Amino acid sequence: PDNQSRAYGTANPQLTVTYSGFVNGDDASKLSIAATASTAAAANTPPGTYLITVTGAASQNYTFSYVPGTLTIIPLTDAGLSGLVVNQGRVSLSPDFSPGVYSYSATVENQVDRVNITARFASTATAQINGGGLTNNSPSNDIFLHSGNNTINITVTAQDGSQHTYAISIYRGLPASSITATNILSPNGDGKNDTWQVKDINLYPDNTVSVYDR
Repeated sequence: PDNQSRAYGTANPQLTVTYSGFVNGDDASKLSIAATASTAAAANTPPGTYLITVTGAASQNYTFSYVPGTLTIIPLTDAGLSGLVVNQGRVSLSPDFSPGVYSYSATVENQVDRVNITARFASTATAQINGGGLTNNSPSNDIFLHSGNNTINITVTAQDGSQHTYAISIYRGLPASSITATNILSPNGDGKNDTWQVKDINLYPDNTVSVYDR
């Protein structure tokens, strides 16, 4: 049998054979029964190398010896995510998820002290989140957040061992009691205190800001 190869999860290619040893101008057409090649490997057989055997040739003029061949099943290289959501989609990612984008950010208010991540990936791949196990297309265990920036890494490993890592930077706002602002605002164009920002106030939409002079 001729050596063959295919990707994991696909059908076996047509198995062919090669003859040697004919004499006097004979070829395979002179056989009363042609040889048949077969392999035990199926579509979901794990990647690796498997025997192709050959039997069954018949002729009045020849005897046969059979030499096995090999079928190589090639592992898949899909190490990407096809879906990624935070807290069942209640926390928005920026930018919107795309399989070829590997870095994301999100912002939550201080009351959100934990999140879970749902990632979807190929059934032949495995994934870890911050070094721990991650089940395909199911929410992860709670990941606790401290105030400020938090980084969550999801590493997907394909069947062939190749990897991609997706990083999510989640900013958890300060508690409302900690929010303060500078008390100086002088928008005169001199580059000093021309703008005024209250850090994290965007995380508390039900607020009142009062600006007054002395």
